[in-house]
Amino acid sequence: MNTGTVRSLFTLIVSGALGSLGTTGCAAAADDEADVADDAEELAAPSALKKASEDITDFYKVRKGLYRGAVPGEKVGKQGLLDLKAVGVRTIVNLQSGSSIDGDNQAEIDSDEKWAKEVGLRWIHKPLRTTPVHDEAFDQKLADIEEILDPKHRSKYGAVYVHCKHGHDRTGLVVGIERVKFDLWKPEMAFGEMLCRQYHPEFLTMNKAFRHATGWNPNNPLNTAFYWLYKSEYASKYGAVCK
Repeated sequence: MNTGTVRSLFTLIVSGALGSLGTTGCAAAADDEADVADDAEELAAPSALKKASEDITDFYKVRKGLYRGAVPGEKVGKQGLLDLKAVGVRTIVNLQSGSSIDGDNQAEIDSDEKWAKEVGLRWIHKPLRTTPVHDEAFDQKLADIEEILDPKHRSKYGAVYVHCKHGHDRTGLVVGIERVKFDLWKPEMAFGEMLCRQYHPEFLTMNKAFRHATGWNPNNPLNTAFYWLYKSEYASKYGAVCK
């Protein structure tokens, strides 16, 4: 074997070793970030959860790393955002559209962003309508939101708080899809939770989006005339998931 060949082999071996170290280092860094995100939640005192529940309408811990509810500053202003930070939340996903038709107003969205940044939280705006046109663009919006809620991205986003105006419908939709995709719930159980957390099934387009995202094909799809019957049926059958 000549000198040139030996040098080439040596270069390949060293490059491979350094590449492996680099990959391992990146993975280790990501794990460290995830640990920090977890620690923020683990270190949160039970009193922090209690205070958030008192200050934020319909505040609820979906699972480790994910919380839901209404506009956090609606009742107590900036304090609601401080409550979220005390719980361990690091990212807020605001689903408000700003349209009065959806019960939103732009000033409220602006305050949400301003206060989040002032207290050191990441703020992400992913506007959804309560009566959307169900098309590929809407499905892509939902997919983008679900990517943020995906537990495998906790090292990037930390614990997430997702909200719309009241925390019922748009929030219910994205959390319902999350339950099926990442928590591996059956769609009917996820829909039951949506209902008993005050999701309004008369929003037929959002029902359709939920079925499309989860692959659910119930024998009797919801419709406006009989929505209350299904609401009663699913809430009584799966109401335990809300406790």
